Amino acid sequence: MRHPLLRFACLLVASLGARSASAAPADFARVGPGLGGLNYYMSYSPFNDLVKTARWLNVAGWDERGYPTGAVAGKTVNARIGVDAGDTFPAGEYVLTWRGGGEARLDRPHAAELVHDETDDGVHRRVYRVPQVESYGFEIEIDAFPVSDLHLYLPGTETLKSRWNPAYLAVIEPFRGSHLRFMDLGLTNHSEQRDWADRTPADWPTYVQTLTRSDAKTPVKGGAAWEAMVELCNQTGNDLWLCVPHLATDDYVRNLAALVRTGVDPATGEQTGEPLEEGLRVWVEYSNEVWNWQFQQTKWVDQNVPGERVEDKYMAKALNVFRIFEREFGGTDRLVRVVGTHTNHGKGWKTRKRFEAAEPGRDFDVLAITTYFSHGMEEWAMERWPVTPEAFMDELELRLGSGPFRKDEFLPDNHAPAHQYELAAKAGVPVVSYEGNSHLIASKRVLPPEPELNGQGKPKKVPIYDLKPAFVDFLFEVERTPRFAGLYERWLERHEASGLASNTPFVLVHNWNRNGQWGHMEHLGQPLDEAVKYRMLIEHYGLTPPAAEPR
Repeated sequence: MRHPLLRFACLLVASLGARSASAAPADFARVGPGLGGLNYYMSYSPFNDLVKTARWLNVAGWDERGYPTGAVAGKTVNARIGVDAGDTFPAGEYVLTWRGGGEARLDRPHAAELVHDETDDGVHRRVYRVPQVESYGFEIEIDAFPVSDLHLYLPGTETLKSRWNPAYLAVIEPFRGSHLRFMDLGLTNHSEQRDWADRTPADWPTYVQTLTRSDAKTPVKGGAAWEAMVELCNQTGNDLWLCVPHLATDDYVRNLAALVRTGVDPATGEQTGEPLEEGLRVWVEYSNEVWNWQFQQTKWVDQNVPGERVEDKYMAKALNVFRIFEREFGGTDRLVRVVGTHTNHGKGWKTRKRFEAAEPGRDFDVLAITTYFSHGMEEWAMERWPVTPEAFMDELELRLGSGPFRKDEFLPDNHAPAHQYELAAKAGVPVVSYEGNSHLIASKRVLPPEPELNGQGKPKKVPIYDLKPAFVDFLFEVERTPRFAGLYERWLERHEASGLASNTPFVLVHNWNRNGQWGHMEHLGQPLDEAVKYRMLIEHYGLTPPAAEPR
């Protein structure tokens, strides 16, 4: 862990030309990150405009561009951002702008001081000096209507052309020349997008569609705009890995493929974004984990697609999506067609069924698995609680093993990867990961010492955090240690020794909570000696770290 922090400009020069436009499907970078989802309690903003991650409250109606037209009776419309995570946002001068005859103001943070207020050519502009952002986060109040073109800019970003926060671009920059997976940022799981009109337009005020029961429904179904994803890939020089919503009609898929290729919305003929640059590829995946019965996409496919098993039904939908993209792109040269599989299934059964339904290499390009690990450590800790971080990591180290995976190896909780690698090798198709990280979670459900019975008369499991609330902070402490990062690296080495062509860590940046330590960096601006999992990725893959710890 001795890489020097080089100047950002050097990184840009060194990484240019990482891949040519004629790159073959097997030409993959060793790592390309998955990006975290959007919500109103994020510990950072990937965008310059904080409204993009705002949750609207008390809205009685919307205009055609997605702005509130009035408040629920007896209430005030407000937008919440960075809830319970505001203290990781930078201090400085935040700029609030809007158009219309209404009135908007920054109500929180309480420390915000209005230092400039003007209206010029119909644009209202207020500058707030914020010496510190408290945990509560930000709250914008709209006291009168109409209000449109509402923005709250991070310090120093008001005039930037890109919608993406420079600090966010900086932590992605080391991965230039790889791919970015947008599953979470696109709100793929449980997606309600069916028709093209359901998608989020590029200029929609917020990409977060979390509403209360009293709020009027919006016409869009959430997730970042496709145009924003293309823009990010163009700026960072990365392939676009998109996950097509499971409900999407063929017309939706055709429009999406055309939009990515041309930047033109086929429904209107308008140029709504940039085309994906010629030197970049599109990784095409149908939905996400269409084997996981927790997700609506698996249930919908099983209930609505002809076929004998959900595996066959998934492949039918995936192959149809691939064909639509192939027609739009005039072949497969710029496509990486991804088939995902369930790594934790006996002897690779689900993968076998996928390979029976299509010809690897001809019909799709890669098999995607996960590189998660937990190895039953939550149960081990509960049986011995309290335990020390060192004792916990001692046991985890024993369970991780070393060298290529073996088919006779028992890995509790953590898949049967040897079968996936063997099947893929025989079929001549590369193995990549679509996600990977520690899968140690305090929300895992276990049997308490004296369990209650459920409706079927069976013992009821409960989340660990209900039994042992301290386990949440315990996992935080463990995963912030350099030793844990080293154990994580050892697990990746096992996958690489078994044939992993490219890894997709889930996710690059996100705050930790009782449901998991998913962010390799917990927030923008986290020092590299604290973001041990992010630093491990940088060092393991021989990447150049960001020049600073930007916020």
